[in-house]
Amino acid sequence: STAGLPVVTPPPTPTVAAAYTLSYAGFEHCGVMYAVKFKIVNTGAVTWESAQINATDRTLAVTKTINRNNFPNYTGCVITSADDNLEPGETGITTSSGFAANPSGHDFAATLHTCSQDNLAGTCVDQSITFVP
Repeated sequence: STAGLPVVTPPPTPTVAAAYTLSYAGFEHCGVMYAVKFKIVNTGAVTWESAQINATDRTLAVTKTINRNNFPNYTGCVITSADDNLEPGETGITTSSGFAANPSGHDFAATLHTCSQDNLAGTCVDQSITFVP
């Protein structure tokens, strides 16, 4: 008989740390467009599979948004590398959509929404930064 035994609730399963750092990494000029580059360092225990970049040129009040299932690095108009994901400890680059105006000296704000599954699904974390190229 278990009638006299106390009821014990097990502790919750620990959650896996999901974190990264985000910094401005320059911009690329391609024809008439300028893409802002961001450096991401995966500092947590989750592999990042997708990201949404919202970048706002606050000087001109223009916002650009792009969703990706990889982390491409451009040199000018050419993708020089594209990580399918960012594993724990890995560093990657991603870029905004193109801006029509040269961003030099403009006030920018950006938010990176990064997720553990393709198509912005799974565990997601946001990081926001401000910068002046």
